[in-house]
Amino acid sequence: MRAHLLFPVVLSLVISCKSHPKTPSAIETIRVNAPDQFTKADFSDFFSSWKLIPLETNKESLIGSIDRISVYNNQFYILDRQTNSILIFDDKGRFKRRIHNIGQGPGEYIGLMDFALDKKKQELIVHSHRPYRMIYYDLNGKYLREEKLSTFYSGISCSGSDLIEINRRREFNNMAFVKNLDDGSVDKYIPFSKKEELFETYGTIFPYVVQSENTYVTFPFESTIYQYNNGSINPRYKVDFGSHNIPEADFISGSTPKKIIQDAQRNWDGIFVSNFRECKNYLCFTYGNSVIVLYSKKDKKTYAFTVALNTLGDLPFQNYFGHDGEDDNLISIYEASTFRSQMNTFKNKSSIWGRESDEIKQIDSSVKENNNPLLLICSLKQDQAEKKE
Repeated sequence: MRAHLLFPVVLSLVISCKSHPKTPSAIETIRVNAPDQFTKADFSDFFSSWKLIPLETNKESLIGSIDRISVYNNQFYILDRQTNSILIFDDKGRFKRRIHNIGQGPGEYIGLMDFALDKKKQELIVHSHRPYRMIYYDLNGKYLREEKLSTFYSGISCSGSDLIEINRRREFNNMAFVKNLDDGSVDKYIPFSKKEELFETYGTIFPYVVQSENTYVTFPFESTIYQYNNGSINPRYKVDFGSHNIPEADFISGSTPKKIIQDAQRNWDGIFVSNFRECKNYLCFTYGNSVIVLYSKKDKKTYAFTVALNTLGDLPFQNYFGHDGEDDNLISIYEASTFRSQMNTFKNKSSIWGRESDEIKQIDSSVKENNNPLLLICSLKQDQAEKKE
């Protein structure tokens, strides 16, 4: 998968927007005891169960990259920017259909940026950046209509009648817009950040806006988490990495973006906050060197690790990818080659392989190195008291 996305700065935003008054909101600080090395956790401390779903591989379903996962109506909707496709699988991983309408006619596009599910209208909103447009399909991929745009956005999401649009280009004064799909009005939020201005051509493979119990917006070089609520976007959380906060002086010292990123990753500092999801008991996100953070909403403690080991010999939880969906699950993406390597490691230890479930062994017998990725779906514990202290 790609480590980052690089987009040229183009055009200006020709859109009728109205400034929205800042809504006062309580900003809660999430203090992270950041590790400074590869850190293991116990899978059973946080998760109650797991299931492994290999995504069916055939000529029509091949995935180049996973750039968004939305879980809805027992189906996985997957954005693949590499092949400019949206693929739909059922909850067993069986391939259902692909949206791949390359061209310049109605309902067609050259390049995809993002998509959002409009659950109210039961529509799929697809955002094309070549050419600039929103294309509307039904949930089965049937073309309905489209809307021309004067620019493109870095990410979109839909909540009720509102379409949330994320911008990371400096010529616009704001980084987020909320468009009412019923009347077409647009409110603008989040004045453009000096940090984001410095790093505007750097992005992440992760979506900027994730819909879970609530909808949250993150930016790669900001430690503020923004929440969409009832038509507004406002600061909700501030992540404090303590001694691993990147000094503000680094951003104004003349250091190049590349050097700041390299230094931050070498020092395990708080950068690239993303994958922010809210579950029943936890807030979940990642940063830096794929560090996973679980923040207990009850006791206000954070638990940071790079991998959660399943002591029964089953697959470890790592490479967390934040998905859209109102559930208490976290998803880990396993490339088929990584899964094969892990299985070979287990097979070399008879005591571990002997404990593996028949399900895992059956998947192992069918997955080849060039297959589609597998999704490890891990359920967080429902009751905070279940977690070890």
